[in-house]
Amino acid sequence: MCCPKISVVIPTHNRVEYISETLNCIINQTLKPYEIIVVDNGSSDNTEDVIKENFNEKVIYVKNNGSITPGAGRNYGLNIATGDYIQFFDSDDVMTKNKFEVQAKILDKNPSIQGVYCPYVQAEDKNGQWIQHDCILQYEKTSLRFMPTKILKGLFVPVWTFLFRTDFVRECQKWPEDLFAYEDYYYLFSMFKNGLRPLHTNECCVFYRVHQNQITGSDFTDKKRDADKVVCLSRILNYYKLGVCEKNIAETMKARVTGNFDEYSKFKFVIVNKLMRVENKLNRIFTGTDWTIAHSPQPDPKIFQHYCSLL
Repeated sequence: MCCPKISVVIPTHNRVEYISETLNCIINQTLKPYEIIVVDNGSSDNTEDVIKENFNEKVIYVKNNGSITPGAGRNYGLNIATGDYIQFFDSDDVMTKNKFEVQAKILDKNPSIQGVYCPYVQAEDKNGQWIQHDCILQYEKTSLRFMPTKILKGLFVPVWTFLFRTDFVRECQKWPEDLFAYEDYYYLFSMFKNGLRPLHTNECCVFYRVHQNQITGSDFTDKKRDADKVVCLSRILNYYKLGVCEKNIAETMKARVTGNFDEYSKFKFVIVNKLMRVENKLNRIFTGTDWTIAHSPQPDPKIFQHYCSLL
């Protein structure tokens, strides 16, 4: 594909202080996007004014009058996207300027591959300077063997680190529209169950912005977050054909939150829970970080600075 058409779908809700930087990092990609679709999920700030004043000819701005969850916005944007590739993104994060060029080139050379992903790092922008908050994650490719099992155990590869083929995305289950948290966790699990086998590159990176006003941050209580996690795990248990190992892990993760053992023997929970905790501890000892081997942590600050130079 000589000129791949990349559609970018960005749901937003009251992110006026960050969305301009997000849009500029996408507009200034070395491979220009075909279209940028911003789906406003009921913002009460002046997001609309800022976008229409500064990005009117470069952004398709639409209002979603239904559910204001991130998943609802992504479904809305996907429905009107016309590109060959899809980039889901959040309205407060940024990406290195070479992301589209690097990932589209990989997809062009591998027509049987549905997507490609890259590293990400939690970072904070302080007066124009990015400060690293944690290791760079997914710096190396994660083994795809037993990937759904790894996701159930806690491995999370942010969906916005991927560039997907649009046709594949449309074959997958839609984003859940009733969740504010864990909707991306559930979506990633469903994609792997649908046959996703992505390639990996560390030539580009996504910066997951750390700030006070994240939807799943300080204003989103642990109780609400836990409730959404239980919904996700319940759906996984009810809707997907799981192996014995997957089922035991999903039930254990659910029991950790609910403390309900009526439908799940306490003995089995204790055994599986203990094994997972021992496995995580050994992984952290091996990596020398708070992350497991599957997360492929890279703490080298020089690599972070290299990614900063590509913003």
